[in-house]
Amino acid sequence: MQRYNSTHEQFMQARAAANATYFDKLREPVEELLAFGFGYVSLASALNAKGYLTQRGKPFTRESVRTLLNNLGLFTVGAEEECKEQ
Repeated sequence: MQRYNSTHEQFMQARAAANATYFDKLREPVEELLAFGFGYVSLASALNAKGYLTQRGKPFTRESVRTLLNNLGLFTVGAEEECKEQ
């Protein structure tokens, strides 16, 4: 007997679409800030100042910025050292 998880599949599709929209919205401002040499803490402050929130509706922290950059496939040189120092 085959089980159908259409509700789960629909949920996963909706979640993937929401993630894509969220990441598309943030990609350009994040890339722009990275071009200026912003690190994790600076990125968090700038995104918060521009009114952006995490996917959970909270202000950005250096850890949430690190996660965001990983999800976007973007990495900064020296950002890990900045994160450890602060």
